[in-house]
This record gives sequence, C-alpha cells and structure tokens, in this order.
Amino acid sequence: MKKGAKNILVIIPHASRARPKEIKADWLSGHQERFLSSNEAETDRYSDKLYNFQQLIGSRQLLFPYSQIFLNVCRRPSKLNESCPLNIRGVDVYKIKPSVIFRKELIKKYCYKYYDKISRFNGVIIFNGHTTIAGHSSLKEKLRHRIVISNITKVGEKTRKFAPDDLVKIYVNELRKHLPGVTIGINSAYMDVDEYICDKFGWRNNGSGIPIIHQETDEGLYIKNNKLDRKKLNKLRDIFAEALLETVNKYAEKNN
Repeated sequence: MKKGAKNILVIIPHASRARPKEIKADWLSGHQERFLSSNEAETDRYSDKLYNFQQLIGSRQLLFPYSQIFLNVCRRPSKLNESCPLNIRGVDVYKIKPSVIFRKELIKKYCYKYYDKISRFNGVIIFNGHTTIAGHSSLKEKLRHRIVISNITKVGEKTRKFAPDDLVKIYVNELRKHLPGVTIGINSAYMDVDEYICDKFGWRNNGSGIPIIHQETDEGLYIKNNKLDRKKLNKLRDIFAEALLETVNKYAEKNN
C-alpha cells in the first residue's frame, strides 16, 4: 500500500448490471439490453475496471452490486421513483410493476446497507467514480469536457458544495499533467442532479463530513464501436489512481 492510500475510499455506484434476486425476470420490460449495455446504456460501463485502484495504490473500494435501473443508490431514498424507478425518462423498466411497499423494502435492504459501509470510512477523501456518454439522453446540456470533476450538487433549490475548491483544483491539475490532450472541466455538467451520497457524506463548511471528488469520464475515451479498448482503459486507470494519491498527499501536507 502506498503512502496515503488508506485514506482514500473509492465508491463505484453504477457499474453493475445485476438485479436483486427479489425482482423476477418475467417482471421486466423488453428494454433491458438498452438499459444495461448499449450505447444508450444507463450502466456506467466498465467503471468497476476504470476506477479499480486497489492493486495499484491499495485504496479502499465499495462497489454497489446492483444496476441503477433497479436501485439507484445515488438518489435520495425518500424519492422513490428516482431511487427505485419504474421507468427511466419515459421508458418502462417493468411490464409487471412492483408495489410501493416492495420497492421501499429493497431500498431499506440494499441501499441503506451501502450507506452504512460508507459511513464507517474515517479517511481523508471519498472518490465517487462514474462514466458518461456524449449525447446521452440523460444529459440536459452538451458535454463540453471529456472528464468532468464536480464538487457541487443541487439539493432542492439550494446549491450544496461537498468538497473544498482547493482540493478539486489539486486533483484536476494532477490529471492535466498526464492527460494534456483531454479536456477536463470542473462543475461543467450534472449540476442539476441531487447527488444523495455527496450530500449525505460530503464535506461541509463547518468542517463535518469527508471531501468527495465526483468524476464523470466520457466512455468514448476507452470504448469504440461499443467495444472496450483495454489498453486505453488501463492507461486512464493508472493516471486516475496516481493523480488521486498525489492529491491526498498534497492536500494533507497543505492542511497540516
């Protein structure tokens, strides 16, 4: 384990394509392939590999085991249609819709278990790893950067900052050193999304919480014609891991 790595928790909430065993296959609509693996996928494809830094630097990791089309652990549990959706932007997940009680029980059983694991982390930084697809229907604006780093989310009508600006700038500068040909933006997309994990566990001005770096990586950097380019993915993974480790160490030095 490299110095500082024990102070990093990497969470990967949207990589899985699995469904909870309680949801029966014959309940599902005919749109599963679209949701799970196509160019229109809701899945953050290969994010479990892209952000797997454990063997590289020895950081800790939490992978949510179910697809976000069944349980979106990044959405507020009280908003049932977002955290356990029946449809996604008008496309049905189910042909036989599970009940409200059933969906609430799934959230209680699986999402809260994941939140509990995050709550036990007592380190310096949480890294929240996601991927995006340029032109995807979930984007309300044009994707202006291949990598988007965020520390702001919208909670109701209020803007919530979940990591200090100086921390984010350190990480982005580290990325830019090693990815000179890749555009990297800060808070340039997804600002209208209520990111529950970032809100619940992230840093606050009063000193509580843990700084969270939220990253969206354009899948076009490592997927072409719907096929994974393993060499490109591995290069990105290595750069992200080292940049994150360098960020933790520089941030710790700055604040000691």
